Amino acid sequence: MFFKITNWSDGALIFVAVLAIIATIVLAIFVFYRFRKDYRNYREEMTLLIDGALSKNEIIFSITSYISKIPKDMSFSVMLLSFDKFEEVVNIFGEKEAQKILERFVSNIDKALPQKAQIGRYSKDEFLVVVRSDYSRVETMRLAERMKEAASLPIKVMGGTETNHHVSIGIAYYPYHGRNFKQLLNSLNLALYIAKREGGDSIILYSDEMNVQESENVRFYGEIKEAIANKQFMLYYQPIVDIATQHVYGAEALLRWQHPEYGVLSPNKFIHIIEQSGDINWVGNWGIERLIQEYLQLKKMFPGKHFQLSMNLSPKQLANENLIMNFQNLVKKYRVLARNLTLEIIEFAIFEKHDVVKDNLNKLKELGFQIAVDGFAMDHTILEKMGSLPIDIIKLDRDFLQEDEESSFLKTRYAEMLIEFAEKNNKKIICEGIENIDMLKKAGEYHINLLQGYYLSKPISEEDFHQYLYNEKDIDLLIHPNDKMDVEKLENGTKVAKQQETTDVEPAESVVKSIKTEPKEKPWAPRKELKKAEVKDPEKNRLKKLKK
Repeated sequence: MFFKITNWSDGALIFVAVLAIIATIVLAIFVFYRFRKDYRNYREEMTLLIDGALSKNEIIFSITSYISKIPKDMSFSVMLLSFDKFEEVVNIFGEKEAQKILERFVSNIDKALPQKAQIGRYSKDEFLVVVRSDYSRVETMRLAERMKEAASLPIKVMGGTETNHHVSIGIAYYPYHGRNFKQLLNSLNLALYIAKREGGDSIILYSDEMNVQESENVRFYGEIKEAIANKQFMLYYQPIVDIATQHVYGAEALLRWQHPEYGVLSPNKFIHIIEQSGDINWVGNWGIERLIQEYLQLKKMFPGKHFQLSMNLSPKQLANENLIMNFQNLVKKYRVLARNLTLEIIEFAIFEKHDVVKDNLNKLKELGFQIAVDGFAMDHTILEKMGSLPIDIIKLDRDFLQEDEESSFLKTRYAEMLIEFAEKNNKKIICEGIENIDMLKKAGEYHINLLQGYYLSKPISEEDFHQYLYNEKDIDLLIHPNDKMDVEKLENGTKVAKQQETTDVEPAESVVKSIKTEPKEKPWAPRKELKKAEVKDPEKNRLKKLKK
């Protein structure tokens, strides 16, 4: 000890000193994080500065201060403008040229505004306009139409080329649609979301009839950019199993959003919003890069094994002229063979109707990517010339396996025709939506070995997918559920109940460890009957076989 406490006053002083040190450290941490937040806001403010428009803070201050001064019996309108497909402009022309285009865009709109109106940049591609006049709704709509026409005027870019652009506009009134800036902004976001959902290049005036579901959608719409910046998106994997070999063939990657409030969200909650916002192209590029990284990780973890990983491409992604360049750069960057990756086309019918889509699919095939399509999304015309199309895999959904008296014969006949075509043309068939042992057996009757569905595994996280691969031998329990065996679940020390001649088994991911079993016949093959001697003394019979 370097000091000795001689009385209570010394102890009190030391205690106060320790508290002071702790308080100083806490204050320093608080100041640091506050400074970092302010600096981040400052940088954001600087990146949004543009000639001819107020900054984000300036336009917000202008609206809030006007609300505090305006008489209670007066109203005014606020508009939220969005430069449609701005991300595509950035991808084509680059950040610097896109900034110049945006300046001309703002200049054209500013000329259409009345004297008492102000425009300010609120985000990368959104602008707030406040009209400090008691315009009627008819006059406000006319003003919005003039702004929309001004926004669509041709803009010259590098090389003298002229481009045309469009704008979506949401309109709200104070005090009817909000008594403060935050409430007004919520109304504007909802109106703008609906304008974009209609395809963009439109004007929507907020109304109270806009339902709760739309409010949730617009909230997600506003949070998408934040989710991208904070890396909240992730990929889940649903295994594809080859039941003939009882090994994992690969997996389909499915997008998930780790929402800070709602937890893990599936795509049906937000994918349509990403499509409308134009962020689907970013998601596509991020997704294929993450898929490549996962493939390389699997090759390190399981050397010698082959895995085929797949992901969906939306029609909007396929219509993007920069798709090939982006995917080609990623393949070169990671030095991966594209043939180990499968791209699934959701709406194959657009292949023949859209030249850019057709060209992109052919180029993706030239790069080496495997192409998978929905078998029941193709009509007979496409089926007739499918041999010349860049298709490697045909996917059949759960409807193909479900009993339906009215269309059972037609579905069966069409499925048989697809399978016959696949066998003749060396194309694979994957049947997804396998939910129970009966569907698995039904697929087996069609001699389809590559299966995917909740019975084999639900979509699982990357970590759980790796565990699934480590416990690959447990697939046998699903293919032959009638075998009597005890399975110990080693993860939590509990035991799974004995499987007593039942077809209702746990999904594959719930079976963590199992005792090693001998290979079984294919699931559709009849099980061999045991001789009486084998039943009485199976161990003695096994020893005889070994001696032979």
